[in-house]
Amino acid sequence: MQKIFKIFYIILVISIISLNAFTFFWLDDFGNLLRLRKENWSVFQSMLHYYFNWDGRNISLAGFWKFFTIKYFPVEIITTIYTIFFIFNNWLIYKICYLHTSFNDAKNKYFILIYLTLITFYGFYYHISETVFWAGGGFYILSSTLGLLWLYYHFLIVKKAKKTYYHYLLYIFLSLITGSLSHNLSCGLIFFSLGNYFINKNKDVLFYFLGLLGLMLGTLIISLAPGNFIRAAHGENSFSFNIYTIISDFIAINKYYIIISKYLIVGIILLYFIYLLTSRINLNLNQIFKKIKIIIFNILPYLLALIGTILPFLFLRGFNPPRASIFFQYFLILIFISILGLINKLQIFNFKKIIQKKIIFITILILLIHTLFIGYLLKEGYRLKEQIKLRENLSIENKGKSLEFKKAEYNNLAFTYRFIDLSDDTSYWSNKMYAKYYNLKSVRIIK
Repeated sequence: MQKIFKIFYIILVISIISLNAFTFFWLDDFGNLLRLRKENWSVFQSMLHYYFNWDGRNISLAGFWKFFTIKYFPVEIITTIYTIFFIFNNWLIYKICYLHTSFNDAKNKYFILIYLTLITFYGFYYHISETVFWAGGGFYILSSTLGLLWLYYHFLIVKKAKKTYYHYLLYIFLSLITGSLSHNLSCGLIFFSLGNYFINKNKDVLFYFLGLLGLMLGTLIISLAPGNFIRAAHGENSFSFNIYTIISDFIAINKYYIIISKYLIVGIILLYFIYLLTSRINLNLNQIFKKIKIIIFNILPYLLALIGTILPFLFLRGFNPPRASIFFQYFLILIFISILGLINKLQIFNFKKIIQKKIIFITILILLIHTLFIGYLLKEGYRLKEQIKLRENLSIENKGKSLEFKKAEYNNLAFTYRFIDLSDDTSYWSNKMYAKYYNLKSVRIIK
């Protein structure tokens, strides 16, 4: 049966990767293409330009990868690489939860990976087109991968009785790299580390100190970037230190993140239902409250991490697009999968062999619906990319002229291909970048 689910998992992975056949460059990409390919800027030159003029995060490893791939790779390859990171993240979640809760459900490994992949694919409904299937936004999924690698290494080393200088050096280096990726990711990991320190009985003070030091230094590097202040001055965003505003924003952001995580939560509930459907319940009322306390105690660092991912937006109003919720959502997944592992470990439920005939039937039905929907997405992706290709051909053939394009038509249900089109204003920044890249006088969208 495990072989069957392994085949199902491979089919699922291929179906998601196939969507990259119809990705394309858009918005910020044309500014980067102009500098990196046409004006022949180096990758490091671009990183420094953004650091001093727009966004400190571009000095990070994820920033390097973004500019490197845009300079040298076709868009389909770039987004395929980000999709592989997205798929790899689910494996990391599985391994992290094993290290944290000893949840080693090896017999059902591919079953869990199938559902984790489906949960994140549809759970990221509101931003996956920007965080996975966009060359300029894949920065977020790569940052998530590095954040999960940090968590994996953290749990791996915490369990070691003896640590070498190599372990300490690698940890502070990884912490520095991860801390410089994004403010809300690094704040989440800082809060997680503090929480884990206080609940851990066998504290290695040096290990936790070096981890926090690396994360804080990385956060400081991107926070002090001159570009951050230039960006804030040019936008409609504002810095706020009003207590009432901070509290109201905290409630509002939590509500907003929960709303855009609704499909993620539904998917997790479905996974719980399947486990409970095939489990034997061992409810001992004398022990149940004690076990619930243990569960809450163990997931406390993740709960603190959720707060950490929100914290930067309490002071930087207007800097919170849907794609920024990805770190919050990954911690949310870790909470729910860890609870599942702890339920099993504490024997509140005894999980039997999940792979039963009825579960196989349910999974086949879900994968069949998924495959049909992927077919629909590919159809919409092809239709959209043909429109983008037509634009590109017209742009190449009409150098020096002013062009007007019809707004790209696609069904909003094709959530993996949602994008921000050019503006009807020729002076808008993305229109100017597009026009410069294709040597046009001007370009705009007409309805």
